[in-house]
Amino acid sequence: MKSRIQLKKTTFALSDHARLRCSQRNYRADDLDLIMAFGTPTAEGFLMRDKDVRNAIRDLNCNCLLARTANRSRKPQSDGRKSNMFDSCDLGNFLYTLKHQIGALERLSGTLVILAAGVVVTVQRADREKQRRQLRK
Repeated sequence: MKSRIQLKKTTFALSDHARLRCSQRNYRADDLDLIMAFGTPTAEGFLMRDKDVRNAIRDLNCNCLLARTANRSRKPQSDGRKSNMFDSCDLGNFLYTLKHQIGALERLSGTLVILAAGVVVTVQRADREKQRRQLRK
């Protein structure tokens, strides 16, 4: 089973307008990858709803739980200790990364990425009414 934590970098082009809006609104290419991976497709692009954020965080937590379970089921080493999937440094880095991914997902709630012919036209914050309109189309 492939982990959804490690996202493939999507290949999309940014228009000059989208590049300007991303810099003004503090969005990075990784943020757009997250929106396109976990967001809801609409007629104009992708919308990251609260529900999508909750589902993505649940997926991340499930992957964390699977990693911990895999760590417990490792066979003992020759000296009697269980082999660890993470040493203390790796576990700290993993949890740090997980915390930042969850924070990034929560920050992206309500974001709308508008696409035209595979090119990102703009990235904007969608209020409730705009979200409803996007989902109705």
